Amino acid sequence: MKRKLVRLLLLLLAIGWLFYGVSCSLLGVSIEDRVQQFVSDMNETDRSDVYLNFHPDIFNMAGAQDPDTWETNFPVLKIPYTYSALNTSDPLNVTFTVINTDGLHWSIRFEVEKLDNDWMISEMYKDPGDVFATTLIIN
Repeated sequence: MKRKLVRLLLLLLAIGWLFYGVSCSLLGVSIEDRVQQFVSDMNETDRSDVYLNFHPDIFNMAGAQDPDTWETNFPVLKIPYTYSALNTSDPLNVTFTVINTDGLHWSIRFEVEKLDNDWMISEMYKDPGDVFATTLIIN
């Protein structure tokens, strides 16, 4: 009787794990997940994976793959970066605020589009606090 109960429990765990894996791949990466992953990548000293947050068809993929792009705009010496005030109601106007260790903050705007089940960044703008915004990556 105990063996049957253990086998049933293991079977249910396996089915649950399978269902979890399938549902994650079906749901893909949400806009909130993409912003979280981008900020997480900014908190790494190795920025070689940052470009993976961007749609592969963006015009300036070379800029997204260049570590200097990220070091210039988000210096490693200012890690950790956090974000707040995330608004994902419009995929063409995803906005949030990034804050560094010094308490300095910038407004960030993404335009995102779906690639299969994943939301990817297609354009990125950073407001450095000046009159104009800096276009970091544009489609």
